[in-house]
Amino acid sequence: MVQLPDQQLLALEYQCAPLSLRKLQKRSRGYHDVGLAELWILGNNYRLKRSLPQQVAQFMRWSKNRGFYLIYLDPIKAYFEVVYGIQKADFLPLKYQYWRTNDVKKLKAFFATPQKIRLKHLSLSERKKQKYALAKQIYYSTGAMRKLQQLTYQKRLKLTAVIDDCLALNYSYPLYRTATLWWVADSVIL
Repeated sequence: MVQLPDQQLLALEYQCAPLSLRKLQKRSRGYHDVGLAELWILGNNYRLKRSLPQQVAQFMRWSKNRGFYLIYLDPIKAYFEVVYGIQKADFLPLKYQYWRTNDVKKLKAFFATPQKIRLKHLSLSERKKQKYALAKQIYYSTGAMRKLQQLTYQKRLKLTAVIDDCLALNYSYPLYRTATLWWVADSVIL
């Protein structure tokens, strides 16, 4: 528990052990019910890699200056790391930036400093990797791809044309658990 300069109490949680979404929501609701602000700081077990699993996504927060972000604490090296500007594109690794400090005041100033986070465009090589990943999914024809193949066949549409029309040319905010292609294609076909 930390008292902020405006006299508000802040509950700090250092999370390094697995925590279910249900338990996270229960704790957050408990803090909210007694009027506490909360800040989740993650341990190394929650390190962001190429994708965004639900176990990590549940801790993501939004800042107008940093976009979607996560805060980590490395207790061995004694620094905070902010992973921010988190963006995703279907079938590609996440894009993000990071910043480190061992000073809490600098951490606070970092979030207060205005910075425009722009969604990145897919490069030609990223687009090529994306299409290669899709070609593999078409070949193996399972799950959501199988459903999309069946829908396009029933509607007498060309699968590759639907995919080309529905794939975004930019990275997007990580708001959805599934690839954006699946729900965009469903809405276009239906």
